[in-house]
Amino acid sequence: MGKARQKKGSKKKRLGSVSKLNRGASKPKKKNVLFKKREKSKSKIPVLETDTELPDEHDLAENEGTSIEELSFLRGVEKSLTGIGQSKRGKKRKRFDDEEESFEIKPRHFNGAESRDDEDDDVEVRHLLPLKEESGKLVMRKEVIKIRKEEKDEEIQEEVEERSRDKTKKAKIQKLAHFCRALMENPEGNIGLLEGLLNFCLERDPKDWFSIRKRAFEIALEIFQDIIPGYRIRSIVETDKLSKEVKKLTSFEDCLLKGYQRFLAIISETIQAARGQRKQLKYDVLLLDNETKISEKEFRRMELIGVKCLCELLLSRPHFNFRTNLLAVLIPLMNDKTPESHISEHCCRTIATLFEQDTTCESSLEAVKFISRLVKTAKDVKQDVLDTFLSLQMQDVDVSSDVTDSDDRERKSKKHRRRLEEKQRRKLSRKERKRIRISSRVRKELKELEATVNKEARAKLQKECLTLVMTCYFRILKNDGGRDKLLSSVLRGLGRFARLISIDYFHDLFRILEDVIVSSDVTVEQSLHCVLAALKILSGQTDFLNLDPRQFYTHLYTVMLKLESLDEARLVPCILECLDLLFRKRRQFSTQRIFAFVKRISTLCLSIGAPAASGLLGALRSFIQAYPKSHQLLDSEAAISGLFQPEIDDPDLSNAGSTLLWELHLLRRHFDPGVRRFAEHIALCCPSTGKGSLPIDVAKKDPLKLFEDSRARAMDCT
Repeated sequence: MGKARQKKGSKKKRLGSVSKLNRGASKPKKKNVLFKKREKSKSKIPVLETDTELPDEHDLAENEGTSIEELSFLRGVEKSLTGIGQSKRGKKRKRFDDEEESFEIKPRHFNGAESRDDEDDDVEVRHLLPLKEESGKLVMRKEVIKIRKEEKDEEIQEEVEERSRDKTKKAKIQKLAHFCRALMENPEGNIGLLEGLLNFCLERDPKDWFSIRKRAFEIALEIFQDIIPGYRIRSIVETDKLSKEVKKLTSFEDCLLKGYQRFLAIISETIQAARGQRKQLKYDVLLLDNETKISEKEFRRMELIGVKCLCELLLSRPHFNFRTNLLAVLIPLMNDKTPESHISEHCCRTIATLFEQDTTCESSLEAVKFISRLVKTAKDVKQDVLDTFLSLQMQDVDVSSDVTDSDDRERKSKKHRRRLEEKQRRKLSRKERKRIRISSRVRKELKELEATVNKEARAKLQKECLTLVMTCYFRILKNDGGRDKLLSSVLRGLGRFARLISIDYFHDLFRILEDVIVSSDVTVEQSLHCVLAALKILSGQTDFLNLDPRQFYTHLYTVMLKLESLDEARLVPCILECLDLLFRKRRQFSTQRIFAFVKRISTLCLSIGAPAASGLLGALRSFIQAYPKSHQLLDSEAAISGLFQPEIDDPDLSNAGSTLLWELHLLRRHFDPGVRRFAEHIALCCPSTGKGSLPIDVAKKDPLKLFEDSRARAMDCT
């Protein structure tokens, strides 16, 4: 044994010397330390190679004498060993292989869908929510969707088209922004770009026509509001004698007028096309690039934008050219009755604000002419159209009886002055005549530069407006068929301009108002407005007329009990104004009539709300203070003769002096503290100091102010 070991040791020494010689000859690469550690760890695990053949079950059964059934577990061992070897080999292959697997190439579906490619079409398998059966077992569901390649190609084409369309749309928007910036910075130098901007108002791209046209309309509106001058442009025929600066200014004004006129024409044609009026369309706004026309329903959205642009132009620049064109388009739209459309509201609001802001009354006169023509020609006119007349400013109108005589005198005096001036000029030399002409021109220019309103010219224009409005009102009142809807607005207008109506029209007007009150088709609101108009007319002309409005105050006495709680906000101010005109400014009434109205007011306070009751109690307090004889109704020990008959319509025959204001004792228990305070104040004969007196701020308020304050308080509480 010892010799054998020595031989083995000598062999090892020889091999070591040979290996040292080999190292010197060819220096092999050093192996990695980590790789060595891995080899050591792997060498410890026994690896079974799958290529070795395992003994068969029959051979083992013959050798050992066991049954085949007892050795059937070897099949599972063989399968597991083969799987281990294959998996190990696969892992080694994946560690050093850079090729992508099939599952890495396929796209990921985030919506829970699986797809597989076929020859003709793609199939997507989408996992649906599971269903639970009666036994409690969950059943997974799938949905197979076939997508053809043609549909995929169409989707790709649509995406490409959308991207190109977005690029073109952005380019157009950038171009619009460039036009806007250039025209805002230097309008005189870049006025030629206005034509290119207006071309975008006729955009014909079937996909983006609405958005581009809308942007173009809004940008053009802002530009015109910014660059339009504060004067009316007049055409100059002779341009040869002008300087360079004036020629430059006139060329700018000509381009501005042409662009402004074209912009208004485009908007008017869009409105006509939206309403089906396709005749005489110059620009053909409905036609697109692919020879398809826009439907009227889609074009309605563009109509509203155009109407808003015209309204803003009329309000911001009413002095500029083409004002009549704006009014000719907007005033017929005031009577628009299309459902779910706000065009009529915009136009009526615009005309009303135009009447309020107009200082010269020139634009107001043009608008009134168009409205009177509309009322005359149209069959059914909306009430809002006539309500715009209430915003007219009529301060300088002179309606005295000798207006015509004064006008004739002024004309004669002017003619006489002209004759004297002509006689004096004949005696002067040529130089002096030339000097007088130049001075007269300078005076006219200075008056224009002062920009002051000529009161005489404005009074004449207001007088013309008033005559047109009154003729419009009388035409509606005489027309029995179509006055029901417009009667309340007409009566409100008569009350508004009653102090300006000439005395020559009074008899006809009173006859018409009496017929209106007697008719059975009139509502409570219309009858109250009729009474208010008659009382306002009489209150303004008491010096010339001595009439007793018996029919009107008897009608007011009967209508007061028909007041409904829903109409308090509209009717109570009208009643308070009628009572103020009837008693406070006209004191030639009998005591029985005053007693009847005082009793009717106290009765009405029991059946209406707290705001209306506070306003009527304020009117009752003013009556008791103005007529001391009404204290009889507060004294329970006063002498009484006869019986009170509240069912009689005539207040003079109701015998209200034989009753008491017992309603005040009930109003002392009212839920509203203001009503309780007023009721106690009136029951104690309206003392100024001491018990039952009112605070100073409350005592100074008129009945209408008390009603408004109480109503505002009630709205805040709710």
